[in-house]
Amino acid sequence: MSRLGTIALTLGISFTVHAQDALAPFVPRNASREGTVLKGHLLGGRPDSWAGAPDFFCRQSESHSDVLHPLADGTPKCYAKGMILADIGDSPDLVLRRAGPDGGAYNGVPEPVSSGTALGTLYWQAWGARCEPGRFGYWSGCGGNGRTAQIYSRAVGDQTGQSRAGSLHLATTPTGNNGSPVDRLIITSEGNIFVYTVIGMREVETGSPDSCGTGYRCLRVTN
Repeated sequence: MSRLGTIALTLGISFTVHAQDALAPFVPRNASREGTVLKGHLLGGRPDSWAGAPDFFCRQSESHSDVLHPLADGTPKCYAKGMILADIGDSPDLVLRRAGPDGGAYNGVPEPVSSGTALGTLYWQAWGARCEPGRFGYWSGCGGNGRTAQIYSRAVGDQTGQSRAGSLHLATTPTGNNGSPVDRLIITSEGNIFVYTVIGMREVETGSPDSCGTGYRCLRVTN
């Protein structure tokens, strides 16, 4: 083998071993560790797309909404124009997970999530004017999240091997609010339902048998 070929083979083996070492913490013991480690930003698709809607882009640095850029969204994130989840022989999953503690480092030691902690949010944003004159973005600026609506879950009680209770919340943003949605519907860990009314959040109560006619119960909220 030529000297150049030997160098190329040595480098290839070195890169493979390095990738396997880097991947090791993320791979279960019974799974193959072969793979590739990509460092830095990753762009896939058309490079002439508008910066606020790339075909596929992973940003590997922090950049917060005080910076005027459509992808200044805090911690590292991946963006895509669309995504379809599919499987064969099983249903696909969309999963939102969180480990404690709050404010922990990205490479810190995980802790159980405390009761009341938000576990993950699906939210919507619209491109519009920011609070700074003449500027536009997904974030509204001036402390606003720029969210028009969101759905999220909170942990309820200690998260243990015997109990993983949680609540589900649906929120919308009213006129005059710069993007911090207000809870409108809550389903508690016990299945009780609370709705937002003109007098605040109220639990939906089930009436007595036949209270809304034969065979029907009324649903009501307190004054």
